[in-house]
Amino acid sequence: MVIRNIIITLLSIFMLINVSSAEEVPATAGNGSEDWKYEKKYLYEQRDNFIKEYGDLEIKEFRITGNTKTRAWTILREIHADTGKPLSFFDCYHTVNSLKKKNLFSSIELKYAPAGGGVAVEIHIAEKWTIIPIPLFNSNGNKLSAGLYILETNFLGFGTTIFTGGSISTAGNSAIFGFVDPALLGSNARLNLFFSYKKIIYETGDMEENLFNEYRSVSRLARIDAGWSFPLGISAYLSGGYRESVIDSGYGNTSNAPDSAKICPLGILFNIDRLYHYEYLYYGLKLDSGWYHGFNAHDEGDYNYGQYMAQYSFKLFSYHRLTIHSSGAYGDRPEIMGERISGKTGSMTLPADIISSDRWINGSIVYEYPLLRFSWGALTVLAFWEQGVFGGSDINPAHYYGPGCGTLLYLKKIALPAMGFNLGHNMKTGGTEFSFYVGMSI
Repeated sequence: MVIRNIIITLLSIFMLINVSSAEEVPATAGNGSEDWKYEKKYLYEQRDNFIKEYGDLEIKEFRITGNTKTRAWTILREIHADTGKPLSFFDCYHTVNSLKKKNLFSSIELKYAPAGGGVAVEIHIAEKWTIIPIPLFNSNGNKLSAGLYILETNFLGFGTTIFTGGSISTAGNSAIFGFVDPALLGSNARLNLFFSYKKIIYETGDMEENLFNEYRSVSRLARIDAGWSFPLGISAYLSGGYRESVIDSGYGNTSNAPDSAKICPLGILFNIDRLYHYEYLYYGLKLDSGWYHGFNAHDEGDYNYGQYMAQYSFKLFSYHRLTIHSSGAYGDRPEIMGERISGKTGSMTLPADIISSDRWINGSIVYEYPLLRFSWGALTVLAFWEQGVFGGSDINPAHYYGPGCGTLLYLKKIALPAMGFNLGHNMKTGGTEFSFYVGMSI
């Protein structure tokens, strides 16, 4: 009854919003929004108006202004044109979108000025705070965790991300270090490095929360992804590393613990990013996929494992967003390395932390609306419906489905992930799942 009332209330809010915002409100309306600066129509009109007045002049230079930390070439490599070409060759919309995707700038503006018989294109940016201490707080009804991470998304002005930190929880503790460079030394080469350590108590069960086992494991991971960027937002990687999960025999409540495993996985990752960003939300296609072959360090049998996540987001009136999402996996990794699939898009209605599976697929529809927009950020509300199935080599498939709702807070001038809560109702079991998070979740 509580879930039904919450969903009805949210739907009522959406209907009221839709009636009151049938026409898009310009930025001058005083709500602090500058979404119009990133619209395709507006950006092309600004460029074409200059061409009508001065002619299709040759691009003499690109001027970068406003950057105090970001190196100019980090910005210049995102420009979709070359000097010496007519201004009509300059794809201003894709240039702004590429810069927006980097999540380094709170504002991006283009200006055109006659210069030396041609045109100078000025790109004025306002930088976000990118060295950020990120507190972590996560509660999902089954586990409470807190920690601190340090995130730098513009290391040395190269647009490279470095992060490190750790957390403690009612189930154990963890630490992580990562390095992500989407343009190694200014080239199309990409490099990711990840190292993690976890000493966590796990409970595995079904949707009714009947437990199969309980154990504590010590897990270590070292991974490297070496890849290349291609046109149309496509990237591919070769990935390899070492992963181990070892049962801690000193844990007194151990019950039906799985076998320890030490694996050397080698795989291929393939991604497509055709997202178009506005002030807070993004729209378009995103696909992440990968396939691994795991070499067992103890010669106890290798495994294969594949996984994907695909979603397409539609931009509706007044920056509403409708997202169609699907994700899934199929493999036969060691039981101790099975993925905890709850708490993600497509599986918000599953019990937190106890569902472990390497064979699952789900789909969801998510409707999100920026309810309040300010100069410093935006508050959005969302509603979703999801449906899925999971199982394993020794587990019969289990279906689930249900609605949910939530809210997210986005900050404009800080390169910080959104924060908020989600509430999901599993209509198969009648259970309600709540999750609340601040900062980030590792």
